[in-house]
Amino acid sequence: MKDKLFQKPIVVLPKYHKDVRMVKMQPSELLLNAAFEVRLRELRGDHFADNDPRKKLCCLMAQLTRLRQ
Repeated sequence: MKDKLFQKPIVVLPKYHKDVRMVKMQPSELLLNAAFEVRLRELRGDHFADNDPRKKLCCLMAQLTRLRQ
């Protein structure tokens, strides 16, 4: 980055490093994820009232965020 403020870089980034680890899921985790994905797929097709907290889960991106938690 060439932008500077008071003759110093605005942002100092750490060196790039890549560390990818593959984790094998347990059968119970696979089963739970499969059930959760089916339920989220059902929610995408449903219509909810404005004050219903499930309304936020109608968006695919919101579902993916929730799935990662």
